[in-house]
Amino acid sequence: MYFVIDQTPNGAFQFFIKSADHETIAMSKAFDTKLAAQKAVSIIMNGHLSPKSHIEDLV
Repeated sequence: MYFVIDQTPNGAFQFFIKSADHETIAMSKAFDTKLAAQKAVSIIMNGHLSPKSHIEDLV
C-alpha cells in the first residue's frame, strides 16, 4: 500500500491510497494546500501501516 498526492485541476490537493497492484483503494477530500494533504497522510502513516508504506508525490 502507498499514498499518492496529486493536484486537482482547480488547484486543490488530495491523496489517494493505492494497493500494491496500483489500484485506488480510497481518495481523500480536497485540501487547500499540499502541506495540509501531506500532514493528513503523515498522521495516517504514523498509525498501523506497514513499514513499506510510502508517499508518492506527483506535484
